[in-house]
Amino acid sequence: MEEDDFLGHNQFLIYNKSYHRARVAQWGPGHTVVGTYEHGLNPDQLWTLEAHPYRPGTYYVVNERNPQHRLANHKHNFIVYNGPHFNDQLFRFVSNDDGYYSIQSAHYPEDWLTKHGVENSQVSFREFDGGDDQLWRLVPRFQARLYDREVFHFDNR
Repeated sequence: MEEDDFLGHNQFLIYNKSYHRARVAQWGPGHTVVGTYEHGLNPDQLWTLEAHPYRPGTYYVVNERNPQHRLANHKHNFIVYNGPHFNDQLFRFVSNDDGYYSIQSAHYPEDWLTKHGVENSQVSFREFDGGDDQLWRLVPRFQARLYDREVFHFDNR
């Protein structure tokens, strides 16, 4: 499966490598109610990656519970936004070939999503340093293997 097909047609829980139980979450409709959460699973921790129509490899990250909200890097601040689609809401997911991704802002390419402490609110954008706090595991909501198998064929010609 192509990387873009996996990312762009799926819904994910997004876990940090350093804080292995911390999942990206949105707690409500405000701009700053985003961070991570380690306890029970909730729909506000599910994120759909929507591919940008003409900027290949970039995605809007849309919340399941609040589908009008997208993750954003607003002037280097980690927020969610429910208004028009802006470039600061686009992200690249760079695979490290070990099952983890670094999440880079497409608008501010020097900014990488970082979990820099144990508190839920300790998530921000920082320069890339290659640390585990900047690595994120994308766990698909559904894992299905699709294949074609002809069980019966009838031709009425």
